[in-house]
Amino acid sequence: MEKVIFAQQWKPMRAHFREWWVNLTEADLDRVSGNLDRFLILLQVKCGYTRAQAEAELGRRVAAHEAN
Repeated sequence: MEKVIFAQQWKPMRAHFREWWVNLTEADLDRVSGNLDRFLILLQVKCGYTRAQAEAELGRRVAAHEAN
């Protein structure tokens, strides 16, 4: 996912991120503030993903959401 697209979709997708990754808190998402790199690091720290896994999982979930 591109940084610009992520930033544009941040607000509408934020609630979905909380549903998809229940261990993320509102404070975590406030700190990310639409920054893709920060979000990927957050997924690495909170979910134990590698960078590649975080990117792939984010891409998979967003694509599935957009397909609905």
